[in-house]
Amino acid sequence: MLPLPNLDNQNYKEILEGMIKKIPRVSPQWTDQNYHDPGITLLQLFSWLKEMQQYYINQVGDKNNLKFLKLLGFAPRKTVPATSDVFFRNIVKDTVLPKGTKLQANDVVFEILDTVNLVDNKIKKIISENNSDKVDISNVTYSNQSLGFIFGKTPKTGSKLYIAFEKPLKVKSKISMFVDIYNNYFVKRNTIDDCAFTPLALLKWEYFTKDGWKPLKIIKDETYSFLNTGYMLFFPEQEMAKDKADDENFYWIRCTLEKNNYDVAPRIKSLNLNAYKTVQQNTLSEVLTFNGNGGSRQVYSIDSYLSLYGSIDIQVWDDKGFWRFWDDKKGTSGQHLLKNVYCIETKENVKQLIFDKSFCENVPDKGSSNIRVILRDDNLLTNKILGGSTGYPDQEFEIGAKSIMEKNLMLQVGKVSDNGEMVWEDWERTDDLDSSKANAKHYILNSKEGKIMFGNNEKGSIPPSGTDNILIISCSTCQGSKGNVKKGEINSFYAEEFLENRAFLNINLSNGDHALNGTDKETIEDAIERFRKDLGSSGRAITLEDYEDIVMNTPGLMIQKAKAIANFKSSHSYEAAGEASNCIGLVVKPFSEYERPCLSDIYIKNIKKQVDKYRLITTEVRIMSPEYIGIEVYGEIASKSHYKNAMRDIKSVIFKFFGVSDNGDNRGWEFGSTVQYAEIYEIIEGQECVDYIVSLTLNAQGKGVERNINGDIIIPPNGLVYLKSYDVFVKE
Repeated sequence: MLPLPNLDNQNYKEILEGMIKKIPRVSPQWTDQNYHDPGITLLQLFSWLKEMQQYYINQVGDKNNLKFLKLLGFAPRKTVPATSDVFFRNIVKDTVLPKGTKLQANDVVFEILDTVNLVDNKIKKIISENNSDKVDISNVTYSNQSLGFIFGKTPKTGSKLYIAFEKPLKVKSKISMFVDIYNNYFVKRNTIDDCAFTPLALLKWEYFTKDGWKPLKIIKDETYSFLNTGYMLFFPEQEMAKDKADDENFYWIRCTLEKNNYDVAPRIKSLNLNAYKTVQQNTLSEVLTFNGNGGSRQVYSIDSYLSLYGSIDIQVWDDKGFWRFWDDKKGTSGQHLLKNVYCIETKENVKQLIFDKSFCENVPDKGSSNIRVILRDDNLLTNKILGGSTGYPDQEFEIGAKSIMEKNLMLQVGKVSDNGEMVWEDWERTDDLDSSKANAKHYILNSKEGKIMFGNNEKGSIPPSGTDNILIISCSTCQGSKGNVKKGEINSFYAEEFLENRAFLNINLSNGDHALNGTDKETIEDAIERFRKDLGSSGRAITLEDYEDIVMNTPGLMIQKAKAIANFKSSHSYEAAGEASNCIGLVVKPFSEYERPCLSDIYIKNIKKQVDKYRLITTEVRIMSPEYIGIEVYGEIASKSHYKNAMRDIKSVIFKFFGVSDNGDNRGWEFGSTVQYAEIYEIIEGQECVDYIVSLTLNAQGKGVERNINGDIIIPPNGLVYLKSYDVFVKE
């Protein structure tokens, strides 16, 4: 490692004394070296300045730290918006909320991610059917305190879940249903963030029509077949009908369990229509793109909140590689055909963009994403034009808003074309200009201060000089951790226009739980600390501990224990070192509500896919269930007199030794741990109620068990003990 020089190696006193000592050699005629001498005063001043300079020169500033992190392939994390599920109630008629609809929690703005359909409908009944036994679990729709087994306590292939609605679901409309799944186990299910995850169950959804049960199209299932809390999105393709056999005249959908590999029986906490995910952000301006078809009449639907409550500008890509603004037909005059114009019409609360040669000489050519709709909230983004470029290097412009979301920022620079019209080019945001070439159209953003900076024609290009030629076309803000609002605080629409609309007048809305995951931009100090912690992680399966960590984090699974064993080929063979040096045995105990669970084929498949992403190519991996070793404890113990609960106390300490909890699950015992006879003997003998031990016997049942001369039970490396039987007689 290169030595780190210390540039701040002298303090003020040492610097001053060093200069005073040089006076006789440099200036012999200077004989008065007392503090009242003006020359000494100047030396004191220079000594102070030198000490300050040394201190700052010796520091590594934030700019350099950022460069060092970049060299290491590391960077501070950006601001992350909070998210929350919002429930809409008291819907009096079917209502559409456009994408980006703004809600608020005090002064914090949240937005709905997609266009949503609020339906005037209710879930009236939920029935679970298992082996022809039907159980009404409808109370989960009224109380989060209730739990209902979706397919019974012991799910079986063919089990069904029936859901009844008061009214038929709207045909060819996306219907969202929020499913809250119980997951409050001591082993947490790993997050499913991998599209390669193989579901533990296969479900078939159907809905009842006049022709009987028909397949129900599932557009999205965030629950992964009732493993996680999330949204399900249905799409009925024909009219629903009432089942004549149903005396209550409801409209039914049902879910059939076709393949079952559940680790725990899925339980539902609540089931809700009209619930949607929101994200904490405030969109000031956004860009929608469309593909031109080249036709003489082109119509495009603009589905966005800002299209209804903001301003609209249109850009079209020209054949010279620039964006040009087109004019709104309403703002033009004259009877003759205009060159580049468009028309905006409103149909069923949706804006439509129209190009038509009946009123326009030109229409957009056929192309990919060659039409842009720029939507803007002029009340919030007052500076859509940031100003004009002077042509000087290192220019700065203020956006007029702070806490900018970097990923949503889009900026254009304009220049005058040969025919005198203003044309626009997209410029690209970059973290810094250090690696930007002289002609690179780059800029950097200070998101906290809401400022942008351009280059100097050495690192990043200088925008061409012009008037009002720096333009923001997409911009949104995020408040980071401030967005983690409490349950029930997201409770109103943001725009006054919504309050004036009768369709929204009586709607009640609230977030059912606290908003989560909002974080502020990471400081450089925190990024450095995180890098130091991550430095020890190889990102590959090298050590046995690496394999165990990788297995424990398999997406979608609930792993209670995992043990990696070198040179272990199967549950019945433990090879000597060198004979199977390229083989790793992975012994995995899945979590289950049943005793002594084994790995299903689906579990093994998911674990194998997880391990294959990290293992070395030459390493063979064998995945297996634990070899369960049953321990039997027999004995006779003499207790001291007047101890009424001696039997209970002795049993309790034995159960605790074997890690058996109140629900009978032995979560504390480790793989391959020897059961030591002397240790159990000492634990029993150490109880206050015990006078002496008459006899104590330990037996074990299972493969690979051995016993030594001390009476200890030697467990194989893949073995996991459990207390099979306990028969200890206590006498006074």
